[in-house]
Amino acid sequence: MAGIDVREIYFRYAHQWVIEDLSFRVEVGEFWGIIGPNASGKTTLLKILYGFIDPQRGGVFIDGGELRRMKRPDIAKKIAVVPQETQISFPFTSFEVVLMGRSPYLGRLQFEGRDDFEIAERAMRLTDTLRFSRRPINELSGGERQRIFIARALAQEPEIILLDEPTSNLDISHQVEFYDLISRLNREKNLTILTVSHDINLASEYCRKIILLKEGRIFKMGSPKEVVAEEHIRQVYGNRVLVDENPVTGSPRITLLRKDPSNIGNPEAQVK
Repeated sequence: MAGIDVREIYFRYAHQWVIEDLSFRVEVGEFWGIIGPNASGKTTLLKILYGFIDPQRGGVFIDGGELRRMKRPDIAKKIAVVPQETQISFPFTSFEVVLMGRSPYLGRLQFEGRDDFEIAERAMRLTDTLRFSRRPINELSGGERQRIFIARALAQEPEIILLDEPTSNLDISHQVEFYDLISRLNREKNLTILTVSHDINLASEYCRKIILLKEGRIFKMGSPKEVVAEEHIRQVYGNRVLVDENPVTGSPRITLLRKDPSNIGNPEAQVK
């Protein structure tokens, strides 16, 4: 199994650095979250982590090998990506979509064999999507589609799964369902998981460690209790928040506060 070793990476699209001096190591089987406001570098960092773009300085290492020196099929055997939303216009069945996860293992003009079909079926069992196998992907709900994309990622037999705002288009029930599934796979399969999220509370609830980005740099990194603090959120997001403890799980949680409490019936009730 593989972890992720990020060493002093810098990246810029034009003249301004988008990522600056980022270093961290995600150990095998850990579940990390990346949070931060818009334009803080979250999506760019994720693209670097799966080799879609290369940093101008520094490097990302998987199993001791530098990502930029690996071939695309070899990267896909190590790392799977689940995006926010994948548009598939052709009415592929759900099973066909999951089977696409086997493409890194196929030679040119080679068709899937019995082993590939069995691996795809097993991935659908793990994600409780086998019942959708014959249904067109574009007829599924948002939550059902995301489960299919997780199954496709598992069909790659990766050691690392990267998630890019995977629940941004889901209602709260499907958000919890999705992260419960990811958390179970993390435990049972010892998968290394890193998720980008705008939802601080979800990241706090499910992730073992969190990176808080500000303007392309790590502002704070550590456990949810170390990172999700009122002063950190205020300095990075520019908002006052109330941070307390989830009474059931003990994880830190935030409550948003109005910037201008003057139109509230009882302004004295606002936290000062």
